[in-house]
Amino acid sequence: LSVKFGATLKSSRLLLERAKELGLDVIGVSFHVGSGCTDPETYSQAISDARCVFDMGAELGYQMTLLDIGGGFPGSDDTKLKFEEIAAVINPALDKYFPVDCGVRIIAEPGRYYVASAYTLAVNIIAKKVIMKEQSASD
Repeated sequence: LSVKFGATLKSSRLLLERAKELGLDVIGVSFHVGSGCTDPETYSQAISDARCVFDMGAELGYQMTLLDIGGGFPGSDDTKLKFEEIAAVINPALDKYFPVDCGVRIIAEPGRYYVASAYTLAVNIIAKKVIMKEQSASD
């Protein structure tokens, strides 16, 4: 829940109310704390904020069933923070705010985690080509 690609927690109620007015079916919350986040507690706060949005939605009659906790999880090459450290914060937060029997499906976007160990590429650039922008007839 942030302003980079979404909304603040403060503006969430207004957005849910507007969605209700428009007859939209809101099914859940998605957040992404940012690729390469080095503070695991950021995930815990985002999960707590998502719970608040779920509660706001319930007050308006929405029955939300999906939580997307985003991605950006570090892969095997990250020495600052290990995935296990993030999981050690995410799992208790999910247990607290979205227990297994609450009916909410939890998904993530672990792309960076999976591809981090896929390969390493080392190159030596020997030349580069400058491409001139073509001028259109209107220039």
